Amino acid sequence: MDSRKIQKSASGSYMITLPKQWVNREGLDNGDTVSLSIENDGTVKIYPPTYKKEEARRECVLLLEEYFSPTLIDRAIKSCYMQGCDIINVVSKKVIQPEWKGQIKNSIVDLIGTEILEEFSNRVTIRTLVDPSKFPMKTILRRMHTLAVTMHQDAIDALLGGNMALAQDVINRSNDVNKLYRLTIRQLTITTINRDVAMDICSSRNLRDCVIVVLASRDIARMAYYSGDIAIQTLELNNREFSREIKEGLLNMSRLAKELQEDALRAFFNDNFSLADNVISHMEDMRAMQREVDKAIFRDVNDAQMAIILSKVSRNIRRLASYSSALSDDTQIRHSPHIGAIKGAGRSGLMADQA
Repeated sequence: MDSRKIQKSASGSYMITLPKQWVNREGLDNGDTVSLSIENDGTVKIYPPTYKKEEARRECVLLLEEYFSPTLIDRAIKSCYMQGCDIINVVSKKVIQPEWKGQIKNSIVDLIGTEILEEFSNRVTIRTLVDPSKFPMKTILRRMHTLAVTMHQDAIDALLGGNMALAQDVINRSNDVNKLYRLTIRQLTITTINRDVAMDICSSRNLRDCVIVVLASRDIARMAYYSGDIAIQTLELNNREFSREIKEGLLNMSRLAKELQEDALRAFFNDNFSLADNVISHMEDMRAMQREVDKAIFRDVNDAQMAIILSKVSRNIRRLASYSSALSDDTQIRHSPHIGAIKGAGRSGLMADQA
């Protein structure tokens, strides 16, 4: 690393000299203008006049023969998408069979902003049209959370009201949350490749903040997953009746879980350390409620299969709450305390104050 001494002009400005090798390489001369950017980590970047902010188009190739099932190629396509690829070429040494082509085309249904660009007998090219700057990660996070909360509410309504159509609708919405989660992973990857877009994507040049938003999106995606699981169990119950006591117990668990979900997101966006801690501290209340509900289930329900299904519901509500606790952990991890030494007091002074 090269070093330069700071010099001060008569007018009070601070100056450093530029490395001669860099000046010659960029073809700079006296009077030319360079651009500066001040980074969050305390560094300063200097750009020559010829610098152009260009986003590299990433292209990847998947050789079909390396994947022995359509399911694997589906996962590989999604992996390329999440790695930030703009162009995904799926190629084969021979004609691609209809079953495989069908899976390739189905894959893009689960990926926001993708389309089939070209299709040949032995190649399918997928293009991603997502502009990273148009999808801030916090906006995606809010959308995911809204979906997760409404899925939770609708899953419980379907369970207690025996509404099979609503239960199926909740299951169908699970895929929307998964799409948004994959997009957050893609956005994170892009920030590691091109730090210039980090501010647009996650409102910070600090990569740590972007990573924590992705952790939060994973926790919210798990909330949606368990709501979908409750809807599946509603279908399995198929309108079989159970006691009022069990219904009220599950409803009370759900009310607390929903409150924790909403408080956890509020704490995350407001950097509210104490509210996050309050969410975490309520997990013991949730566990106690689950124990009471499970006692009623195994005491009152004679059908073993039905008892297992209902106990799965109580477990899933508790897991919903546990991922609200995990989201609150994310808040406390990203919390920024005051950094620096205490001014105006030495060690003895602090001890005197404490005394």
